[in-house]
Amino acid sequence: MNAKGSTRFVLVDNNDENKDLLILSSIEESIDLVRDADLYRLQNRRVAQELASWLDVSRRPPTYGEDDWAALVRERIINDVPGAGPFDIDPNEDSAVPFVAFSIISVFVFSYFFLLGEVQIQTTET
Repeated sequence: MNAKGSTRFVLVDNNDENKDLLILSSIEESIDLVRDADLYRLQNRRVAQELASWLDVSRRPPTYGEDDWAALVRERIINDVPGAGPFDIDPNEDSAVPFVAFSIISVFVFSYFFLLGEVQIQTTET
């Protein structure tokens, strides 16, 4: 991730103590991945989620509320990346479908052989 930043200070004359003060006047940052997201070039779901998380936690300006900032980050970063939405399913997560299918098949197979064994025992006894 490439980023550029600049910080501006203003020199203020403090006559009370005969010292000059440096006061922070502005901070500007440019993060290339945000620009890529704005231009719809960010297509990696994992990168988009990590970038949004990083921006949400460590780059919120003091003038924004938490909810407003999270909504802005989600709108600019997450919304246009395929598969990165909150309701999208991660294809790498384990699914319960194979386990459930295996369990059902195992119960049927066990039941079939158990019942088949019962039928054979009853036919040999008579």
